[in-house]
Amino acid sequence: MPRRNRTIRVLAKYIAAVSTLSAFPGTAAHAADAAAAPPPEAFLKKATFSGPMISPDGRTLVGRFDGGTTLCVLSAADLDAGCQKLIKGVGSSPMSWLGNGRLLTSWAAFVPFGPFLIPFPVPVTVDVTSAKVDTLLPKKAPYRAGAVIWTAPDGSSVLLSATRNSKEWPEVLRVDLASGLVTTVQASQSPILAWFADANGVVRAGIGRDGKHPAIFYRTKADEPLRRSTPPPPPKGKADDGGDDMLETIRFDGPGNTKLAISNRQTGRFSVYEYDLEHDTFGKALFEHPKVDVDRLVIDAGGYTVSGIAYEDDRPRVKWLDAEQGRLQAQIDRIFPNTVNTMTSRSQDGNLVVVETMGPDSAGMSYLFDRKARIMKGLLPAFDNRETLHLSPVRAFDFKARDGLEIPGYLTLPVGKATKALPLIVMPHGGPFARDRWGYDPYVQFLASRGYAVLQPQFRGSTGFGRSFVEKGYGQWGAAMQDDLLDGIAALAREGTIDPKRVCIVGISYGGYAAEWGAARDAAHYRCAISLAGVSDIRAQLRHDRSLFYAPRYAAAWAKKVEGEEKRDLDAFSPLQQQTAITIPLLIAHGEADNNVPANQSHQLVKALQRRNATVEGLFYKGEGHGLTDAKNQADFLSHVEAFLAKYNPA
Repeated sequence: MPRRNRTIRVLAKYIAAVSTLSAFPGTAAHAADAAAAPPPEAFLKKATFSGPMISPDGRTLVGRFDGGTTLCVLSAADLDAGCQKLIKGVGSSPMSWLGNGRLLTSWAAFVPFGPFLIPFPVPVTVDVTSAKVDTLLPKKAPYRAGAVIWTAPDGSSVLLSATRNSKEWPEVLRVDLASGLVTTVQASQSPILAWFADANGVVRAGIGRDGKHPAIFYRTKADEPLRRSTPPPPPKGKADDGGDDMLETIRFDGPGNTKLAISNRQTGRFSVYEYDLEHDTFGKALFEHPKVDVDRLVIDAGGYTVSGIAYEDDRPRVKWLDAEQGRLQAQIDRIFPNTVNTMTSRSQDGNLVVVETMGPDSAGMSYLFDRKARIMKGLLPAFDNRETLHLSPVRAFDFKARDGLEIPGYLTLPVGKATKALPLIVMPHGGPFARDRWGYDPYVQFLASRGYAVLQPQFRGSTGFGRSFVEKGYGQWGAAMQDDLLDGIAALAREGTIDPKRVCIVGISYGGYAAEWGAARDAAHYRCAISLAGVSDIRAQLRHDRSLFYAPRYAAAWAKKVEGEEKRDLDAFSPLQQQTAITIPLLIAHGEADNNVPANQSHQLVKALQRRNATVEGLFYKGEGHGLTDAKNQADFLSHVEAFLAKYNPA
């Protein structure tokens, strides 16, 4: 078991020295060694230690070990001893303490929903003394899964929002953790999909959707029936079409049961407001960001009071509502100025604070901060091998699209190389209604280690930047979403960072489609393209998606977002139907067991290109689903990517 300890006295004169303690890679100190690029396997190693948490009494620490499904248990009194116990077979979801000796977490059961596999949580408890792992629901229970919506302060019971199957509405169960007794405290009710409880464990609200409109139900106390909120009429002259307005979270905060909500209804961006359940109206804004959505509420160590609001612009941040927490965050950020520093937990008395430092080009490390003693002790590194990889620096890179829309993005520049006239890899994300986030990306860092700049543009349609930004992507597959990628290349070329004649496009899922379509529509701008799990025939993909949706109206809504209001000819922007326009080398990879995008999407395009002797290479992996999860297959894919790029766009 690993043994690693570092002790830091938190004094002002030591701050500069402490900031280098994690041996942040990607700096000039490592530039001379960058030429010896590690093999693909080195970039694919799973996290050694992550998500550390301290028990309320401050005696025990736990963290996910060796990839996430094993727990490492440490003693706060003897950190030098390293992991004193390893508990296997634990889920990889977030954890919370149930008292001082037991943890609550969950496994994930994946169920098809639309074109996606949606994870349904299966809650489990972990006894850190006996290492026993138990599911909360009996094995013979009729419930498929359940999300914990409330935990008793003494850890004696929990409330679960549970479903019998993916076609039924959830009900709320109370589970007594000592006896295992399960009782129903709230029956299912159409169309409620999410339930919310107050600090006393009373189910007070439910959120669903009635067609285009949100449906809000509430009660003011335990013995009342649920009532539906009565929202005010829309302003005169403004139609109430529902749109993509959402009420995402309701929080009954503190002893006064102040109601808070996360919603995008006011500004189009998810923000936090005081909320009137009875009338479905919003009051004072606790936090609105001018550009991005709020991610979540940060709850204090007691488990009830909202102490901060988490969001992500170019990197994860917290707007602290608790002044003391804000001062503590600022102190930690001064000690570690080059990373994102998260206070993952603290002891009940607030003295011991667990800090996790991470970043896309950082080795990562966890610490235990004793505030009274002013000592920061190292726990375990996030990745044992990161310091030898000489990771490349990543920075925000925003640019203007041709229509004036500001497009956020990330730019990774190869360490040890002059930042002029670099070869470029454009890497659009999947989804497409998703986004890239600030963090370590093994594919990005691998490509940068081979001498390429990597641009990850958050093209229109990406989530996290407000409803309007998402809606600008509707009906723009193969059109404006593709233009945004070219506009990012042009912006980098104007500043001299990249050579516009040495650009390739690489993507996974929707990003794979964008790579294939870039090879067809924009061959003059790319020297080569690489697609993993990409869509080549949009019409066939929508037929496949339709078979996965339980309700036809949702399949129609998804198709509308792809083809647009004017119902464009799908064949006109499908790589398979336009394959004669593909004149640049194309590498296509796919998992044979892909449920989201069938492997036949890639088989057909490879065969069509081979029939006309186009330059194409096909890689197909047995047993792999949407993307690659097996480390050997990932390494094999990256090895082929490296050889392909070296041949057609050498760095």
